Amino acid sequence: MNEKNDKMPTLPRQKTDKEFSVEDYSKKYNISERSAQRKIKELLNLNEIIFSKKIRQKKYYKKVITNDIQLNKFSKYQKSFLDNYIPNKTYLISKTECEKLLKIITPTHQVDLETYSVRIYERLIIDLSWASSALEGNTYSLLETEKLILENEIAKGKNNLETQMILNHKEAIKFLILNKKELTLSPSIIKSIHALLSENIIRNKSAQGAVRTIPVGITGTSYIPLAIPQLLEEEFDIFLKKASQIKNPIEQSFFILIFVSYIQFFEDLNKRTSRVSCNIPFVKNNLIPISFKDINKDSYVLALKNVYESNNVSGLKTLFINSIKKSAQDYSRIVSILITPSDIQIKYRDEIKSFVRDCVLGKTTSEELELSQFNLEVSKHILEEVQSELKSLHEGSLVRFGLKLSEFEHWKNNNKNQK
Repeated sequence: MNEKNDKMPTLPRQKTDKEFSVEDYSKKYNISERSAQRKIKELLNLNEIIFSKKIRQKKYYKKVITNDIQLNKFSKYQKSFLDNYIPNKTYLISKTECEKLLKIITPTHQVDLETYSVRIYERLIIDLSWASSALEGNTYSLLETEKLILENEIAKGKNNLETQMILNHKEAIKFLILNKKELTLSPSIIKSIHALLSENIIRNKSAQGAVRTIPVGITGTSYIPLAIPQLLEEEFDIFLKKASQIKNPIEQSFFILIFVSYIQFFEDLNKRTSRVSCNIPFVKNNLIPISFKDINKDSYVLALKNVYESNNVSGLKTLFINSIKKSAQDYSRIVSILITPSDIQIKYRDEIKSFVRDCVLGKTTSEELELSQFNLEVSKHILEEVQSELKSLHEGSLVRFGLKLSEFEHWKNNNKNQK
């Protein structure tokens, strides 16, 4: 989807082709003069432009020259980036790679959501709250984040903004989990996520969960996001429509991550909104979510800059794929140790425990169990359960069967002698 990196058309001609004013910049990119001033200051800091010495003393910002550096043609919003994307035909991540990644985030055990969701999502709330906040410069450690979320313990030496940022992430992620069955890529869902992330952080409360009506700039990049409110609303609708049509959850997630960040629908916190929102396909489909826990901040910033300025998604794609794989590895450990009890295990749990206890106490053996009161199919499953429990029995599990350590050791020694 990358377009050629052609040179940007020259700015309005002044005394020379290289000079332009704040007013020129404002008109060319359809932004306010205040936003133009801020953008020019950022370009100065990046050494991409310099002051015209002839007028520096009189008009601090009024005349600057480009220092022979051409601005990238993608420094302003490229509508074609979104328009050219055709769901299920265009792929930001190759179809083959999407299918591979989908396999590794699909739980391999038949586990009911209620059985493992508490463990998986409790971990996600902690990991994603910490990682996403860290990418914004938050200095809470992972352990401090865990204590704040689980025990409401505020870490010493942290400012209120850092604490609020993590608590807001917690609420936004909980919103996804609690509304799992109703999750859709609708305006209300994305706006709700932003509103929850914005609490006590965005000063203008009317901007919390609302598509912006003012121009914004992004520090450290020459990118100028779309500034016209009506067009932003239209792009928001197009984005949601296309995102909803994407069938593969991996591609859908990456699409959300890219375009919420790129289009900058909100006054602030767009990147945070993208990182939480891109988990919608995973939560909705009972897939292992992405936490962004091992992403380096500098690499992430550089990757986003490439998206902003040249619509090049390769760097962010690499980070995204690596994070998917790491999350799958981390959360699979939780999923792999949890199973959904069978009907037999639920209905005959007392009988199974009693049989195990009798075997250890020497009253019977697994080969001589009295199972005549059960039908053949039930007997088969009960015997399998008893044998499995006996095989895995250890000191820490004795309490489940009302057994003493001495009884267990006596049974274990007898088994050794018989062998």
